[in-house]
Amino acid sequence: MRTIVITGSRGWTEPEPIRSALRGADYAILGCARGVDAIARAVCDAWDIPAEVHRARWHELGKLAGPERNGRMVRAAAELKTRGFDVQCYAFPLPGSVGRLCSTTRGGRVQRSSAFTRPTTTVPHPGTQCARAGAISMRHGCIKL
Repeated sequence: MRTIVITGSRGWTEPEPIRSALRGADYAILGCARGVDAIARAVCDAWDIPAEVHRARWHELGKLAGPERNGRMVRAAAELKTRGFDVQCYAFPLPGSVGRLCSTTRGGRVQRSSAFTRPTTTVPHPGTQCARAGAISMRHGCIKL
């Protein structure tokens, strides 16, 4: 079963790269914010992809809510991986994003998490240097498509 974890910036506005990531998915693990999360949820709803949505508990945890929610998402992915699921993470950061789903770090650089079957794919927003070059952003720079 192909499971996709989606993470990214709240200011992301382009649905097509998210649609591409979710194409052929059997299951999705998502956050619950505007931007990437909202677009991914809409795609899952439209394509009848079951989605496990993780909300941050801002009122309860304050600034720790985001990292705590990200930890729940990674643990959910790791659990599915132990059950034999093919789990992949797609990150959609905007330039200057500081996302931390255990797969993204400062500046949009990507680190592999053992929760995922394959390395995380970081997709640049259209108009960024990698996107203009017809490439995707990976750990050590752009990779030509």
